[in-house]
Amino acid sequence: MKRIFAIGFFLCLALLPMLPGCAKSEPAAAPPGTPGEYAVYMPYYKDKVSLFEFMAQNTEKRKNTVVFLGDSLTDFAEWPELLTGKRANIVNRGIAGDTAYGVLNRLDNIVALQPASIFLLIGINDLCVYAQPQATQKQYEQIVAILRTKLPRCKLYLQTLLPINNYLLKVSINNEVVAAFNERIRNMANAADNITVIDLYPLFLKDGQLDLSYTNDGIHLNANGYQVWLNAVKNKV
Repeated sequence: MKRIFAIGFFLCLALLPMLPGCAKSEPAAAPPGTPGEYAVYMPYYKDKVSLFEFMAQNTEKRKNTVVFLGDSLTDFAEWPELLTGKRANIVNRGIAGDTAYGVLNRLDNIVALQPASIFLLIGINDLCVYAQPQATQKQYEQIVAILRTKLPRCKLYLQTLLPINNYLLKVSINNEVVAAFNERIRNMANAADNITVIDLYPLFLKDGQLDLSYTNDGIHLNANGYQVWLNAVKNKV
């Protein structure tokens, strides 16, 4: 019963734009188990992963593939259309509600694409739900280590987490926690080769919160927000 409740709550979090009342409720207790594990039990996650597996096995491999990897922020963007005109093969591998644990669970599908570069943005769901930055950092480091080992020629872009807006989104953390986690991401990149940080966090921050002109629910982006993100990455694709 606890697992069913957890899955339902975090599916609600993933679909906040369609369920605005969810954003206004009080923070729910974190589900039991490994931090971030809830993601892999969501039907939407399972559906997307099965689709990604099918495409990895049945789609002809293309040179200069660029993967956008992450959660709902990535999933809800139409990256191939936003980056029209680029010679690269743009692939969206975002899953709404995903976590660092969930990304770890599906890295084989990413490796199978043999991408030239990966743009990673993951971790905000973990922090909002579990508020255990050290556990999330360990999983994040595992993602980076696996990608560097299995894709040594791949250019890895680590994107800092976007701020949230605590006036709209009632969760147990604030942007001090997000900013501290972003510092861990920067340190991780500085200690490794072929990794670049794209510092999105300050681009979306206003008065200590996610700028209201970029969001309707305090965590996801509207068109204005995606334009800011696009401008930050388009010259690197």
